[in-house]
Amino acid sequence: MVGTSLRPKRGKRLAAFFLDALTIGCVSILVNLFSWNVSLALPSVKEATLSLAAAQKNVSDVIVSSHLNSFTEKGQFYAQNYLAEKYVVSLAKGSLLFHGVEEKDLSSFYADTPAINETNDRAYYYFVTFKTEHQNGYPSQDESGQNFYQELISKDLGGIFSQEGYPFLQEESAKILDEGLRNEDYKPGQNLKTKLVTRYLELLKKGAADLSTNYQPYLEAESAYLQKRNDFSRIQIAVAVLSSFVSGLILLSIVPICNENRTIGQLVLKLDSENENGDPPSRGKSALQHAFFPLLLPMIAIFPVLFTPGFGADLLLCPLTGPLGLIFYASISLILLFIDYLFTFFGVKDTAYERLAKTHLKMREGLHGTETR
Repeated sequence: MVGTSLRPKRGKRLAAFFLDALTIGCVSILVNLFSWNVSLALPSVKEATLSLAAAQKNVSDVIVSSHLNSFTEKGQFYAQNYLAEKYVVSLAKGSLLFHGVEEKDLSSFYADTPAINETNDRAYYYFVTFKTEHQNGYPSQDESGQNFYQELISKDLGGIFSQEGYPFLQEESAKILDEGLRNEDYKPGQNLKTKLVTRYLELLKKGAADLSTNYQPYLEAESAYLQKRNDFSRIQIAVAVLSSFVSGLILLSIVPICNENRTIGQLVLKLDSENENGDPPSRGKSALQHAFFPLLLPMIAIFPVLFTPGFGADLLLCPLTGPLGLIFYASISLILLFIDYLFTFFGVKDTAYERLAKTHLKMREGLHGTETR
């Protein structure tokens, strides 16, 4: 039978490969969802989950205590642009009250807005109060204090802030801003609003950068969080890799053993496997052909990398955990297979793992659309 069996067209072989790949991808996602839910019940995973949540809370607590940000009702930090916009409205109200306007005489526009003060001004509190009270946590106190903040907030704005005490707006500037907030067509007020929002946004970003790079308790909390996240990510990656491997093992090894040595893609496209002498391969050789070379070897190569200290999960942490990790690790084997199949378009009749297993694909007898050996 050698030399007479009918080979499938390359396009048909590739179609069978893509059908198998699609099936593995879908099954891998289902297996991953099931495996992850099961793993969450394990004590070690529960502990890792709780430790990660606690470490994340410690980081958030430091940020909240600095007053640079706080949580929304949905448990997320406010956007800095939003905080800057709110500051400007509060500044306008607080400045009008500071200059003697009665609250009952203010526009209803300010009804739900607190007047600005030393505590609810986030940037002022951080640079003037927080850094002073927690000076032991900083390497230096150069960028802190009333004068430092006054200089930051008023730089290049033409003396619109009061120079004594908390920096409210000068009376005329407060009236211009008030009119601009209530009337979008009032250009001087709108321009002043834009300048103040931009300046305050700069202060919030400067404070956040200072906190995250200089405040020792934050650095310690962040370091602990990153370590816990690495530990948790290793679990996610392991589940993703195992899900991909188990799915491929089922579809590329067990299914062919139970289905005349054919994968789902080969079954749909009516392809068979045979030895070099034309006989059907044994079940062991079928498993070797379909699973070991395209599936197991890439996984053996991946696992040591994942768990190498200082490299594995640390390197692959952010983009490649959870569902994205599953897709990535499953794709490693599929990409290797695809490259192997591409060689068949350049005069190579069998893929590498077919040659290693000493088997090849053929059309089922009586079917057309073939290449002769």
